[in-house]
Amino acid sequence: MPASELDAIRARRNAATEGPWWFDESEDCWRLHGVGHRFPPQVDGKIPGQIVNKQILKAPKQGTPYAEYWPDAGDAPFIVNAWKDMGALLAEVKRLNGVVEKEERDSDQVLKERDDYHDLLDRFAYSVAPVEVIGEHSSANDPWANALEIVTPAAEVDRITSACMAAELERDVRLTAGDVERFLKRERDEHGKESYWWRSLDEALDAFRLHMVTGTPLTEPRPHGGPEPLGAGPEPLTEAEELRAEVERLTAELAESRRGEHCALTDYALARARADKAETERDKLRVELDTAKAVMSRALGEVEHEEVVYLLHRYLDVYPATTPVFPATTREGE
Repeated sequence: MPASELDAIRARRNAATEGPWWFDESEDCWRLHGVGHRFPPQVDGKIPGQIVNKQILKAPKQGTPYAEYWPDAGDAPFIVNAWKDMGALLAEVKRLNGVVEKEERDSDQVLKERDDYHDLLDRFAYSVAPVEVIGEHSSANDPWANALEIVTPAAEVDRITSACMAAELERDVRLTAGDVERFLKRERDEHGKESYWWRSLDEALDAFRLHMVTGTPLTEPRPHGGPEPLGAGPEPLTEAEELRAEVERLTAELAESRRGEHCALTDYALARARADKAETERDKLRVELDTAKAVMSRALGEVEHEEVVYLLHRYLDVYPATTPVFPATTREGE
């Protein structure tokens, strides 16, 4: 509904008798009342406010020379509540209009943010690779996804780097002597006391206890066929060292991938330059062909023009572009 119609409805309600409205009826008539005047509360509110009744409508039921009509049980409540209901409806319309306006503002803001993100993603994608490599937006191509595939190795390097940093922080956590002793006991007790493995682990446990008390080296010669003593053989890489090596490997692969992309772009530029040069040579050759047509037509008037064109095309198909259009002739006057 236009705002002008709402303003007209609101003006008609404001011009009507103030509500609330009410009615009373008797055997003689039906009367509709409103508020004619309001008196404010008196004596600091001890005397409540008063209203002065205003009769809006009086419908006689009998004693008139004409037919009497008055509201029935269905129309009377509608008429009496019209002033109040109209005010409530106008207030609801105002509230809903405010909701709509807010939704429109929010929608405009969302569309603006979408466009801003679109531009930002475009700048990101084309900073990773030119349009010749990742293409433009279409139903069959997504340059954002193409750019993301190119930078994925770098993202993987970042992930590995973060994991490496976490491993560096955890590297300071060391097992206590009690942790090692409990581990050896648990491993030993999984075997029977008469077994070879129980005896070997028990010897390792004794050697560890002696090492913790006296500093005796743990790398004592082991029995033939038994397990390697603790500390024997090359020391394995820590998790942090393995992650660092993986970061270096991925970094090298990323650098090699970027060199390959640069070479591909260079080859594309060279091929494009060759194609442009070939088009220029072709246009130049067409100009020479048109000139040759005119000269041959004048020199060989007795030959049909279509035959001259046919001979010229055959000549151009046989001789390469570097061959002059007219070979040197020895005939006089040619």
